[in-house]
Amino acid sequence: RPPNIVLLLADDLGYGELGCQGNKQIPTPHIDSIAKNGVRFTQGYVTAAYCSASRAGLLTGRYQTRFGYEFNPTGAPNEDPMAGLPRNQRTLARHLHNVGYTTGLIGKWHNGALDARFHPNARGYDEFAGFCGGWADYYRWYLDCNGSRRPSDGRYLTDVLTEEAAGFIERHRQHPFFLNVMYNAPHSPLQAPEHLVRPYLEAGLSKGVAITYAMIERMDAGVARILDTLSQYNLSENTIV
Repeated sequence: RPPNIVLLLADDLGYGELGCQGNKQIPTPHIDSIAKNGVRFTQGYVTAAYCSASRAGLLTGRYQTRFGYEFNPTGAPNEDPMAGLPRNQRTLARHLHNVGYTTGLIGKWHNGALDARFHPNARGYDEFAGFCGGWADYYRWYLDCNGSRRPSDGRYLTDVLTEEAAGFIERHRQHPFFLNVMYNAPHSPLQAPEHLVRPYLEAGLSKGVAITYAMIERMDAGVARILDTLSQYNLSENTIV
């Protein structure tokens, strides 16, 4: 059977903010395990300095300048060419959907939020649970679940996205799937569970750095849950992460 694919993306993560990149202060053993057991591209660069444009490059496999999408969406729907990822560009999800994969996106989209034609469900994703804009509060969030709004239940957003990812794997474990897990972390607003922040403060780090490091630590725990779910259903050997 074709391999499953899980594509994880962190938002605004610094080059040196992982153990596999030399950081000694943030425990990221599960992200590090992907680097240890796989391939590292240490001379790779994003294709744009703007969030949405670089995502467009990743999701299409093309330099976004080729189709005139070089900045973040303007917010204007319909007629504005910068309203979202141009509809004449085919996403990786669309390609894989067309060859029989079940496709899912969990987390941040940021490639068109005000026009349904730019919604992930219209761009090749069978399932979507996340937010279409550029960021979300980590406690006062709401999720767009295939076009329906789900209000916050007070849980930490990174944990919620992890649960959604694990649920997708469980539901679709019998067939080839492509899962995008696009964490908001460690993008602002700087928010993290207090018990994770405290050790970094006690180590003498500034508040902003302490919260950022705690956000990354929590995301690493989410990656662990995703890897464990793959293992639980005997999918690890046939899944590209």
